[in-house]
Amino acid sequence: MPSVVLLHAWWGRTPLFTTLGERLAAEGFAVAVPDLYGDGRTAASVEQAEALAGALEMIRDPGVRAGVLYYGTRPIPEGWRTDAAVLGHFAADDPYEPPEAVQALERGLVAAGARVAVHDYPGTHHWFAEADRPQHDPAAAALAWSRTVGFLRAELTPEPPAAARSTAA
Repeated sequence: MPSVVLLHAWWGRTPLFTTLGERLAAEGFAVAVPDLYGDGRTAASVEQAEALAGALEMIRDPGVRAGVLYYGTRPIPEGWRTDAAVLGHFAADDPYEPPEAVQALERGLVAAGARVAVHDYPGTHHWFAEADRPQHDPAAAALAWSRTVGFLRAELTPEPPAAARSTAA
């Protein structure tokens, strides 16, 4: 069974993220939803979220085969390498993640060796996929979810054991 680690947004591990984990599990993935803050804290405002998220470092692991981003960018450190596939979902009208930041992220990931696919969702705003936010856009959220599940299935399908692979004689 393919495994997914679902990382919460800066709000903390809110019910939204545990529900997303349950939805991924229903799609056939083994899912972990860790509390990145380690103590159950969550934020109710942008200001609180900024304070909590300031302490997070980019999580990197050479064993990661795929990653999905929902409207979040960070600079890619120079010299950082990955061969993971990365799928990004971004809002068309997003004051937190302007197009220049998304383009810089995409360039940085490609330079690091990632295979990258980025989708923009016209008419949407930051948090479009979060049902508990006023910016929620059900149609865009459904499309992003469908793309996410398809991407994870494609990237995380286990390769058959060596003995099961056919070889040309």
